[in-house]
Amino acid sequence: MREEEHLLPGAERVRTLAGVTVRYQSQGLPLARYELSRADRRRQEEAESIARWVAEQLAKAPPLGPEQLKTIEALLSSADSSPREYARWRVRLFCGHIAEVERPADQDRPDERLWDKETCSECGLSPAVIVAFEHIGLVCEPSPPPTPPTPPARKKPSRAELELRVAALEKENERLRAENLPN
Repeated sequence: MREEEHLLPGAERVRTLAGVTVRYQSQGLPLARYELSRADRRRQEEAESIARWVAEQLAKAPPLGPEQLKTIEALLSSADSSPREYARWRVRLFCGHIAEVERPADQDRPDERLWDKETCSECGLSPAVIVAFEHIGLVCEPSPPPTPPTPPARKKPSRAELELRVAALEKENERLRAENLPN
């Protein structure tokens, strides 16, 4: 499996892995100073409102039976979570803290789909929307191409072997000189 990566203008990163090209986007610089925008505040308010509504609905729902729990467990355990299929992102959360998160590698942003909210491990804010992000790399980077094996180190010849070799070369040298002498 061959991987290629290119940086494009506008902080977009293009990665081709096994013939599939993903253009990873970035938004802001998570490690730089960041001022929250009105859109960030609105998204955080919406996320909190949705979280409250979901909690209310779950509180009203009847408890799950043993058969339903087994079905859910089977569904969750069958999910493939191979690390090479996930990308790492550095994100700034609404609360201002920096985190590293993992997302499926085919997503070009960490705040897509159901993944736009996190729980901050530092202050506990939940949900905390992602306000800035940058792609770091794959969770499990592909192995580098194999290097050819180094030839085994040659054994250092002993003194006796060297003396035999010198004698053989001197004899060969004498023979060649004798051939080149004019008669």
